[in-house]
Amino acid sequence: MTPQVSATRPGSAHNAPTGIISHPSSRAEGSDDRQSRVQKADEGTIRVKVQRHSQWALLSQVQTQLSRLQGTERSVINSYRELLSLSRELERTDSQSRELATKARQLSQQLKQEGLLDGNLQPRQTPTRETYILDRVDLLSPRPQQEQLAVRLPNGGMLSLQLSAGSSPDNALAQLSSQLQEHGIKASTNNQGQLRLTGPQNLLAAPWVFQGQGVRVPGGNPVPIQLAPEQDQLSQLANGLESGQIAQEKQRIRALLATLEQQRRELENQRQALLRQVAQLRANEQLDATQQSDLSTALKKTLQEGDFSLQLNTLMSQATISRFSVVALLGR
Repeated sequence: MTPQVSATRPGSAHNAPTGIISHPSSRAEGSDDRQSRVQKADEGTIRVKVQRHSQWALLSQVQTQLSRLQGTERSVINSYRELLSLSRELERTDSQSRELATKARQLSQQLKQEGLLDGNLQPRQTPTRETYILDRVDLLSPRPQQEQLAVRLPNGGMLSLQLSAGSSPDNALAQLSSQLQEHGIKASTNNQGQLRLTGPQNLLAAPWVFQGQGVRVPGGNPVPIQLAPEQDQLSQLANGLESGQIAQEKQRIRALLATLEQQRRELENQRQALLRQVAQLRANEQLDATQQSDLSTALKKTLQEGDFSLQLNTLMSQATISRFSVVALLGR
């Protein structure tokens, strides 16, 4: 009998070796691994992005502070030179005091244009705060009768003051300060014992409306009272020189020179601290660049091994890195 040969078609399962059969679960596991690698790479990209943005923002802020600090330092040095020159001229002759008063006013005008130092040769605060004197009403000196005062500020705010009979200036000032602080105004006294108010100009330049009982403020209808801008040191210097108060103004100049020298030292220390901070931020930026290069290498590997969808996600992530690299280079 002729042996029966079982014919099998090419590609039949009987001919395929067992170890080569591809199971759906194996393909799924491989896809999950690739997806996991891309997800980790994306997380790394986001982390680098957030860190870079944070460091750039901080570096920009520090550099802005450093630029203003250097400008203030230059203004302090120039003001010191101008005052020193004025002092030497004043020592040589007292007859040119009016001309020196003009120079003092010119220095004051120059500082206003620069906007870095005020007329007291102090660094200007941001936002700008001005100082005014309440010289038409005495709220601090003791009175034999008590008085209740109502004060309306230009912003619509109200002050309610209960000034007792014989109240000391310190007690009256403390009561005023506690209420004015709510409006961003600091209360103090000047050398003449007058009420000195420092705060936003829009609250001090316009009149305050007082209503009292006839002790400190006329009774009856509300009375608008205008505060007076405080004369700064340079204005007092100019006025003193014009009036011939040479000895007093020589002493004022010496005090201003000492103040400027102290400010110069403080500004120099602040500048050095900011420069160290900038150097540290730039060192961190270089470190991040190395980490970014490692991440880019990992993404290239994933790009070569992954399927089309993974390649697309990876390519988009790598494009994000390249874009931030360009921004970083342009910002240097």
